Amino acid sequence: MRVRIDRDFDWFDQSPPYCNLPKAQAIWYAFNFYDWSAMSFHQPYELHPFEPGETYFGDKLDRTWQVSIYQSSMGDVLEECNFSVFLERLSGLSESVQIHRVGFSGDGWYEFVAIHEADEGAIEKAGAMLDQLKDYPILDEDRFTQAEDDYYSSIGYVQDDSGEWLPEPTP
Repeated sequence: MRVRIDRDFDWFDQSPPYCNLPKAQAIWYAFNFYDWSAMSFHQPYELHPFEPGETYFGDKLDRTWQVSIYQSSMGDVLEECNFSVFLERLSGLSESVQIHRVGFSGDGWYEFVAIHEADEGAIEKAGAMLDQLKDYPILDEDRFTQAEDDYYSSIGYVQDDSGEWLPEPTP
């Protein structure tokens, strides 16, 4: 059995709706049988209304807010890069474009960009970017390449002549 990780599953409040297991047992299955190497929050790449009291907790939003893109503490360079590019292309944070962070599983978290439905320009831009991500998973190829290079450099990898990243040789 695999437990799907997505916006409909809140680790603290409930077992998955399609799973008739007690919460503790569902979490045990998730940590023992889920393929964590492929872990990624389900990115539907479409705007959907915020669901107060059902999915998220602690946020003061209602269904007039649209949820767009996510990043998580368990994410990768691509997820972080797309999140920052997405936010920049929306002209950053404002009264109608906000970031909300939600905790899960101990010290883990995920963030999402919420856009108020009254900001039609931001809704339109967000929709276009999400459509772009459905066809190709990278919003800005140059920024992603730079972020990936920075990441590998930060963990002690070096690039060989062919451009492949390899662990730095030990003396």
